[in-house]
Amino acid sequence: PFDTIKTRLQAELRPGEKAYDNMTHVIKEIYHKEGIKTFFSGALLRVLRSSPQFGVTLLVYEWLDQILASSGLHISNPQPLLNAPIDPSDYEAAFRSKAHDKIRHLRSKYGI
Repeated sequence: PFDTIKTRLQAELRPGEKAYDNMTHVIKEIYHKEGIKTFFSGALLRVLRSSPQFGVTLLVYEWLDQILASSGLHISNPQPLLNAPIDPSDYEAAFRSKAHDKIRHLRSKYGI
């Protein structure tokens, strides 16, 4: 259904056709004028096109991963960033220390 909507929004207008205003307008117009079946027209062809396309994409990805791995680079096992916290406790500690500093500052400033 979303591909049908996208196609209608992108299609060039024929003489005498009215342009769609937005996605909601497309949905309403298709539903009222052509029915719900129109949203699924061409779905089988899209699946038949997309499935092999996805297979080729995965094949190329794996192929490139093997080539890069043989040269010392890896796609599938990236190393974590050295400056990024690794587990949730690191986040908690980082935010807790900042909150404690702010509370300490406010207490000293206002004598709380």
